[in-house]
Amino acid sequence: MNSYIIEVIISVVFCISAPLIAFTLLRRRWNISWIFFAVGAGSFIFSQVVHIPLNNVLGDLGILTKLSPDNTLVLLRSCIVLGLTAGLCEELTRWLVLFLVSKFHSSPLKSVEAIGLGLGHGGIEAIILGGIFLAGNITSALAIQMNDPSLFNINATDWAAIQAQYVPVINTFGGGILPMVERSMAMTLHVMLSIWVWRAFTRKTWGPLIGAILYHAVVDATLGFLGVNKLPYWEIEGSMALMLIPAIIITIRWLRDDASFSAIPVEHTKSNLWIVIQHEFQYMVKSHRIWIIPFVFIFLSLFSVVTAYFLPELFKSMDQLKQYASMIPTPTTADAFTQLSKNFSQFGFIIVILLGMNAVAGEKDKGTASLFLTKPISRSDFILAKSITQIILIAVS
Repeated sequence: MNSYIIEVIISVVFCISAPLIAFTLLRRRWNISWIFFAVGAGSFIFSQVVHIPLNNVLGDLGILTKLSPDNTLVLLRSCIVLGLTAGLCEELTRWLVLFLVSKFHSSPLKSVEAIGLGLGHGGIEAIILGGIFLAGNITSALAIQMNDPSLFNINATDWAAIQAQYVPVINTFGGGILPMVERSMAMTLHVMLSIWVWRAFTRKTWGPLIGAILYHAVVDATLGFLGVNKLPYWEIEGSMALMLIPAIIITIRWLRDDASFSAIPVEHTKSNLWIVIQHEFQYMVKSHRIWIIPFVFIFLSLFSVVTAYFLPELFKSMDQLKQYASMIPTPTTADAFTQLSKNFSQFGFIIVILLGMNAVAGEKDKGTASLFLTKPISRSDFILAKSITQIILIAVS
């Protein structure tokens, strides 16, 4: 169980950081703007604004039904419809975004810019689904580990649903890194489909666009069908990997035909990322931050236990609250974990925000940022090094 929680934490960190790191590397090589990442992220959100209500309407019409393995034909129909709605909404949104971007772009859109849009589209999906929602798995895993549904005020119905959903994943080898693997392949697919739609748009042909819609539909429908039929998780991921191979081959062939992608990119400042990371760790030691942050998390952990134990005694010692002391149940380990999760969710995120606020502003105020940027160090390395060191410090703490 403990290994599963560690794997989930690794997956959360990966899903949040991988899209940003990937785009940073793309930007360093091809010098494209972060606007493409932001626009790609917006395209995903807009597509879901259309996609989710469309599925609800189809459900009201009886075209979409609850996914169940009891009736294979009905399940197959629903999976195909879900795949088609996903493909239509997301790929047509990509085409619309390319059309709008081209109106404000001074030069023809390049394939690397389509890759940036794809990273934004798949990246925000990974951050939302793989990062934020996946973090909830830790709570469920702790509740299952202690076999106590009252840990987070879970009722009997929800407890049964959580066990049915998470116990098979927890008992699967490497179950915690499954989301990381799945999101990696999903982001790869989004980048490739973005290139297909870009090819359709720039060449004014419908073939690659239709191909992107159908390919998206086939992948989603197949994975949905296999998932409902409870195929082993790693076999599902393996099936997705096999489905990606033809798309990878086609995409590589199209990129080889693109002169802008094959051309030598603009020269950039030599990367000194490791040097900046070393500087950041040295600064953490000098500022005692490397000791303060772990101490804060340790304090929150101990404070949770102390609060759960002494709260009833505190009530008994106060005349105005004596009558309420008997209403507080005997503190348990579950109560300590509950208080710990509340402390981390409140103070932990505040610490992260405070660290991030001072990361660049502090350097600017002291004048060290200007000194750094006069050296052969790019701005992307400067920001990326700070992000990496902050993630490592918080994860270790």
